[in-house]
Amino acid sequence: MSEEPAAVRLEQICKEYSRGGIRVLALQDITLEVQRGEFCAFIGPSGCGKSTLLNLIAGLDRPTSGHLILEGRSAAGLTSVTCSTAVEPPLAPTTTHVGAQR
Repeated sequence: MSEEPAAVRLEQICKEYSRGGIRVLALQDITLEVQRGEFCAFIGPSGCGKSTLLNLIAGLDRPTSGHLILEGRSAAGLTSVTCSTAVEPPLAPTTTHVGAQR
């Protein structure tokens, strides 16, 4: 019996920013695995890295180091469009994506 790869897997993810010459370590050595159909919530105080982590998973930003793997495939080199649609079906099947309206 073959085991399905995790829908989302992060291996030792780090993210650094530079603000006015000062190094800001937003995420350090994050390792996480979310299986298809699992529900995962990131909770914590403002500024702890929740949005940064979600932006990395969605492909809107790139980690400084570490590996992001979607459905067993490396997300390195994927665009934000392919990264955000790489996991099918969605992790939360009842969630819908609504585009911006004018």
